[in-house]
Amino acid sequence: MEMIEKIANILRIEPYFFFKSPKKSMNLETESLFPRLPNSMKNQINTQIKTQINQLTSEIIKETYEILNKY
Repeated sequence: MEMIEKIANILRIEPYFFFKSPKKSMNLETESLFPRLPNSMKNQINTQIKTQINQLTSEIIKETYEILNKY
């Protein structure tokens, strides 16, 4: 719990944020961005974007953990 509080302080968010379930509204809206693309292409774009977000999030968490270990 102490580690979560430290991370939350660094990110300037409340600790409960880590325990909230993701909102369904966070789904990517490729329909409005690319209205004429076939659904299969929209799904591929969504998958690639989500993959990139997950990779970046993992990197941020790793870097945050390394920073916290210095303290």
